[in-house]
Amino acid sequence: MDKIVGRFLTRNLGSVQADVADEIKAAVDSTLGHDVHTWHEVNLVQTFQTLGDRSGIRALFGLELCRDRHFVRVLNHYKVLMGIGIFLSGQLPPIIRPVVGALLVLPFRFCKARATRLLTPVIKKCMQEVADEETGDDMARETARNDFLTQSIRAIMKDSHNAYRNDAQYVADQFLVLVSSVP
Repeated sequence: MDKIVGRFLTRNLGSVQADVADEIKAAVDSTLGHDVHTWHEVNLVQTFQTLGDRSGIRALFGLELCRDRHFVRVLNHYKVLMGIGIFLSGQLPPIIRPVVGALLVLPFRFCKARATRLLTPVIKKCMQEVADEETGDDMARETARNDFLTQSIRAIMKDSHNAYRNDAQYVADQFLVLVSSVP
């Protein structure tokens, strides 16, 4: 991951920053609106959460998923459930942890399955785009995505020793673990 972030960010920082700035502008416009003459109230916490979620998802997964409200909601549920599990596993007495863990397994698996189901088709599409780039398709190179997912898939697919380089399900699972660690 360090190699991907280092190489990706140093070469493409301008385009990633432009994408994130575009997403922040779009999120502000959709949340606050364009009407400068009419005053309306907004929930400040919810507004900042929306801005953070959408801009972070744009940098990680690209335009397609950052504006998908259902995906954002599912991803937030997944992150909250992971946070609860981590918190409880560290705070509860050791004798109670297995019971609470058993109770959290079912909702956690359900939430993870929902997120994976939404993420896997995007990863398959991205894998196809990267494969098209590698075959020399000029159109694919010009429309290449600038998100972390695409850069990671490029690195995974270049590694001929990686047994999972064409497994979208595995990549989705790994990205969900990564995303759950981001607040």
